Amino acid sequence: MSDAYIGTVALALLYILAMFGWGSLFLSFFPARLRFWEELASRIVAGCGVLYACFIGLSAGGWLFRIPVGVVLGIGAVASCFFLPAYFKNATSFNAPQRWNVTDRILAVSIGVLVALQLAFALTPLIFYDLQVYHLLAPAQFLKSGGLAHIPGTC
Repeated sequence: MSDAYIGTVALALLYILAMFGWGSLFLSFFPARLRFWEELASRIVAGCGVLYACFIGLSAGGWLFRIPVGVVLGIGAVASCFFLPAYFKNATSFNAPQRWNVTDRILAVSIGVLVALQLAFALTPLIFYDLQVYHLLAPAQFLKSGGLAHIPGTC
């Protein structure tokens, strides 16, 4: 496996950990007892929202550079290290998959298939090149300019 693939996978895992951590921090102010999948989805969606708000705030302040973005992601990843053990310990439905109902089993298989497809298609050369050229251009320009900059079209 090349260094580009390893770096991409590592960055994706860091971002997922940061989402989970920020979502867990945010939802710690709103305690609720949810099932495994509901709690996981809540933490990921809340984490996406918090990261989005952080990045918009950094952009508005002209701080959307690599170091501040890395600090935001790092704080979320460190927070996830504190919340993950308790999350899996309290997730009784996760600890006993033989007691999952049909919906939980369908969700687990669906998530597994989607993750496998995403990894297979995102890391193939043609699609990976497309992602690098088109989808990573905007974030790279934002990080260089320190905010949400206008990127002129190529048409």
